[in-house]
Amino acid sequence: MSILKPFALTQLQAHLKTGEICIILSGEEKTRNHDVHYPFRASSHFKYFCTLNETDCALVIEKTHKGLKINLFKKPYDAQSALWTSGRMPLNQAKEDPLIEDVALFEQFPAFLQSLPTGGNIFSDPHALIEIKTLPLNQIMGKCRMLKKDAELSDIQKAINLSAHGHKKLMQTTLPGMNEAQLALTFMHEAAKHGISEQAYPPIIAGGERACILHYCENNQPLQPDTLVLIDAGIEVNGYASDITRTFPVSGKFSPAQKALYEVVLAVQAHAIEHAIIGQTWSKLNQEAKDLMLDKLLEIGFLSGTKINHQKNNTLSKYFYHGLGHWLGLDVHDPCPYKNSDAQEVAFEAGMVITIEPGIYVRPSPDIDEKWHNIGIRIEDDILITETGAKVLSAHIPKTIDEIEALCQK
Repeated sequence: MSILKPFALTQLQAHLKTGEICIILSGEEKTRNHDVHYPFRASSHFKYFCTLNETDCALVIEKTHKGLKINLFKKPYDAQSALWTSGRMPLNQAKEDPLIEDVALFEQFPAFLQSLPTGGNIFSDPHALIEIKTLPLNQIMGKCRMLKKDAELSDIQKAINLSAHGHKKLMQTTLPGMNEAQLALTFMHEAAKHGISEQAYPPIIAGGERACILHYCENNQPLQPDTLVLIDAGIEVNGYASDITRTFPVSGKFSPAQKALYEVVLAVQAHAIEHAIIGQTWSKLNQEAKDLMLDKLLEIGFLSGTKINHQKNNTLSKYFYHGLGHWLGLDVHDPCPYKNSDAQEVAFEAGMVITIEPGIYVRPSPDIDEKWHNIGIRIEDDILITETGAKVLSAHIPKTIDEIEALCQK
């Protein structure tokens, strides 16, 4: 069995021109402090092609008239080092791979680069060892990673399913007085039972007014009664991310004001999901979501005045100050292009995976009734674009008010 992923090579072959070359590095060990290192995770572009999770590896992939020519450079297996760490794949084992033309020591990588043909574009991320002229690797990789294949969708769904256990468990067990840190550990419990300890990003466990901080990650404050807690957390499986947000009442029941704002966000998300279809664009979906949210906020009395004046003054940006969603894959914000080569917006196609995550965040302000103050709500799901519309991959995680309150009371 190959350590390379055939579907990824097929995608790359479709986007490379003959004579073009991609250089993909796995990455280096990063120091956390003194002699302590961060857990290593190979770069996402490297993970896309290869199952090795080792530092100091490089793939050089050239498209020739006969197909893809692949060279791998890596550090050798070292018996002494293997007493301290998990060890590396021996070079001889890597050389048996049927898809790899040659395997050499990583130390030979810089010299090999100097021998590369110069007839076509060479794509690479910046690196001290790469002294030749290159173009940004993401020009090619963003296109390759845009449409997810079955193996990728399987890992994304596994990550979502494990995340679902965590989100449900938090709804069932959260009580006033608990610390956000407790919730962060509880979220990981089900994934840990399956031997998975990776999260796709640092979790956001934001109680009360802290939910108005988009990337709050201190996660160390006690939860107050009658407030909401926003949980933005997702498990990672084989490098593939899930990205899910739920907001629920710490005391088990939404207040009238919390309920009214939650219904606004839920309605905006439902509309966006319904319209996440082939041919749709992010800008149009964003604008429709903002128009609907403004209508709903006027309807519930959160805002007064006319819609036209609020549009002129960009009032909504005070309360909904992020985009509607993003690409999802090996990175929680997958680096796929939002515009194509002629600067036109990329339209949705079957096989794309996105998030849809409207939110509203109300910091204290004299022009807003106090009953709305310090309420932060976001609802986020992971969506697969299909030939028949949007498929909500995280639909099994409760998000209606009735579903959430029923689970919180258990």
